[in-house]
Amino acid sequence: MQIDASKFAYSLNISTHATEIATHDSANLRLVDTAPARDFLGSEPLELIATSQLLEHIFNRQALHLAEKECKITCILHTLQASLRRMTQRMATLVNGRIECLELPAPHAEVLPGIAWGRFDQFFTPAFWYSQAWHVENRERISLYRLGETLQEEVVACLLGGYGMRAEVGLAAFARLKERGLMSHNQCSEAAVFAALMEPLPVCGRNVRYRYPRQRARFVAHAVGRLHRKGVPLHSDIKLRSWLLEFDGIGPKTASWITRNFLDSDNVAIIDIHVFRAGVLLGLFDPAADVSRHYMQLESRLVSFAKALKVRLACLDTLIWAQMRRLGSVARVSMANTRNRNFDVDD
Repeated sequence: MQIDASKFAYSLNISTHATEIATHDSANLRLVDTAPARDFLGSEPLELIATSQLLEHIFNRQALHLAEKECKITCILHTLQASLRRMTQRMATLVNGRIECLELPAPHAEVLPGIAWGRFDQFFTPAFWYSQAWHVENRERISLYRLGETLQEEVVACLLGGYGMRAEVGLAAFARLKERGLMSHNQCSEAAVFAALMEPLPVCGRNVRYRYPRQRARFVAHAVGRLHRKGVPLHSDIKLRSWLLEFDGIGPKTASWITRNFLDSDNVAIIDIHVFRAGVLLGLFDPAADVSRHYMQLESRLVSFAKALKVRLACLDTLIWAQMRRLGSVARVSMANTRNRNFDVDD
């Protein structure tokens, strides 16, 4: 069949529930039977179907029914692509008896170069994290992250938690030191802290032993002694973190944790194994990266991601940590499926 290219063009008008296929002549517009297209597309989102495959299938199924006359159809691909770009996904949720909706970019749209939004109903996509942050920021109003009332207490609380320590155990240890008055400069000695940490801690209805009591007692005593001095740079989150990095036992993650909590900072990120896993599953982090050696580069990527989502980094970081911890087994399976690599558990 020979086709004259000058006379005909075709375009698609796309909606969630129906597809109309139209042919445009220089003199008139007629709608063609839409059943073949509906049969093909079903209820699946059009963005999941490659443009070339869609066009080929429509032609193969003779969806345009133009076999009776010779014509040429020029496919205006940019029209179809523009329609796809305009497509969005909508999430609805019930809040206090009323329905609220959130509109997100199409799954194939990029939030950062090379990183697509994905679907909000699939774990660990940018759209998933954005929808979770929307719930938190608009419903729960989480904005305070402090564990202590003073910088000194915040430093001690973060030193007692972190690597190799479940959050509940670290908080129980912090509560004990606070109850015994071991936060003050005059009372905080390495021996006294060590003795307190050696006693079993009540955690979730049972007594547990604190890991690394001697090491953490030394870190706590040194930090409390240093914090008693003047000159703490509280005017700048970046400077405070740099200052904290000079303390024994405080690395980039702990320094960032203290800074974020105490100053409610959106310029620093707490990248532990949970946040790192989420970054890998997002395509944001290189799975071969070493958190201890590449911390600042990973943090820069996470800062850019939060800005692209237009979500506070402090909120997003905390949310990712909490959800990845809750969905630990799902996250580990996802990691194994995508990279066939095992990670040690660090809660």
